[in-house]
Amino acid sequence: MEAFLSALDITGSPHQQRVITIATTPAMGALLMPGLASALKPTFPQILLHNIAIVDAARQLDQRQVDLLIDTHLHSGQAISHHVLFQDRVQMYCRAGHPALDGPQDETTLAEYEFALLLPEGQRYPTLHRRLQEEMGERRCGFSTFNLMTQAAMIAGSDMLGLTTERLFAMVSRLWPLQTLDFLPSVKSRLTLRCTLIS
Repeated sequence: MEAFLSALDITGSPHQQRVITIATTPAMGALLMPGLASALKPTFPQILLHNIAIVDAARQLDQRQVDLLIDTHLHSGQAISHHVLFQDRVQMYCRAGHPALDGPQDETTLAEYEFALLLPEGQRYPTLHRRLQEEMGERRCGFSTFNLMTQAAMIAGSDMLGLTTERLFAMVSRLWPLQTLDFLPSVKSRLTLRCTLIS
């Protein structure tokens, strides 16, 4: 929160409304905006938070359409600075009652199943996807989507496996009967969430 507050000039008259526009993916917005609002509102009641979708991050930042952009992808440009908000461990998951939960959760067993991959616009996780293929051999991708809710719904209704972060898994597992798998041998990847803004 300290990085967020120092990144924006939110001081000023408590009687003058200030709109802060924050671009996120839908899942990141759902994960972060409630916490930001509850942390800011008591101290800065004049702040109005406006959450929009990341459409073209470079253009949104260059044309100052957003005050900040929260994403896992690094963006560059003049006067752009980055602050790390948090890192989160990548988690493999499946539907409750999945056959893989009853046996050994090893490379051989899990190689039988397809993945439903979460690959947002511009495929922001190609490194993780490549490392997973190296670790588990030829992996069939049965489905890919840019939307975490679609990925979770697909996994809840099939025998596909998925990858997401622990915090995002905690959010979608309240909506669908999903369980984590205890397997990511050397893919102990952490996804870094960055706050990008114009300095």
